Amino acid sequence: VQPGPVGDHDFGGSLIGIQQFVNQRVNFLTSNTELQTAGPAISSVLTSSTTPLPEETVYVTAAVAPVSSAVSSVELFYRAEPGVYSRVTMLDNGRSGDGAPGDGVYGVVLPVTATGGMEVQYYVAARAANSYGSFTFFPTLAENGPFTLAYGYSGGGVRITEYMYSGTSGEFFEITNMSALPIDLTGW
Repeated sequence: VQPGPVGDHDFGGSLIGIQQFVNQRVNFLTSNTELQTAGPAISSVLTSSTTPLPEETVYVTAAVAPVSSAVSSVELFYRAEPGVYSRVTMLDNGRSGDGAPGDGVYGVVLPVTATGGMEVQYYVAARAANSYGSFTFFPTLAENGPFTLAYGYSGGGVRITEYMYSGTSGEFFEITNMSALPIDLTGW
């Protein structure tokens, strides 16, 4: 952009270009103490079962360690259907599926009323006890790339109970729901 009048406006100087603007923002953000202060380190997030049945209690655990200050809180964010995530506090008390008290492993029961085939998305957030309350998320993309836990079907789920092939006359198969719960066959 050249200095001088443009239409009815006199800018009286030059405007910075996009590259210069981006460089200034990068310098500002990388030198900002609040943005550079690390949150706790989350090294793993696990479930007590990778394919639980609806009647099973599922624990979610997270291994969390302080980085530059103590761990203030650890929370599980979860949702069983599209929409807003709910949250629940994870504890390191030895009674939450987390192992020994004070071992840096936090746990909580996944608080959903599960049904066969249900998928639950979840992620973990850990907050530092520093003056900024720095957060760490696992997985890193949190809501944009959460973990997914898929519940299996109790009592056998769906079974193919009859199949017939008659060459050019056609073919068919029969499926039977072996469980007491309705099963959504969308996408099968």
